[in-house]
Parts: sequence; structure tokens; C-alpha cells
Amino acid sequence: MLASNAVPIRSLGSRPLEVIQPIPAIVQEEDEVFIASFVEGNINASGENQLDAVEMLKDMIASSFRLLVRKESVLGEEPRRQLGILRRFVRER
Repeated sequence: MLASNAVPIRSLGSRPLEVIQPIPAIVQEEDEVFIASFVEGNINASGENQLDAVEMLKDMIASSFRLLVRKESVLGEEPRRQLGILRRFVRER
């Protein structure tokens, strides 16, 4: 059975990034695995429970943002779009 919960991410924890508006995440449980998704940013992560999945998603958001910023001068169309979306939600402290 597929269950779904909306989870707004308001902080990336101790990472050197600041959430400037809540990141809309969806967590779905399917076959005893939890998948957390930031749909608009096209970023997903999984975990053994909802909390693990959300924590992994936070890690993926932070690392994606840092990588895209570092490579900004050579990004293609889709990664550039993704970085633009992430910048609406996250900034460096």
C-alpha cells in the first residue's frame, strides 16, 4: 500500500546552508521503504523510516546545491533549472 505525507523542510541542520522558505517534501511508504521527494527540485532519497528518508533528502538537497553552485559555469539546461529552483529555497549562510 502506498501512503503519502507532506513534510515541509525548514532546516538542513548543521549544514552551512540556510532554508529561506520551507522546502515542500513528500514522503511515501511503499513495500516497507520510505521515499522522500522534493518534486519541484527533482531530488529524492530513501530510508528505512520517514525520519531517515527526510534526513537523507536533506543531505541530497545540500550536496546537490553545493555541486550545482560549484559547476554553475558549465551547467546544461536542466541542471541550471534545478539550481534556480534550489536558490528559491536555500542559500549559503
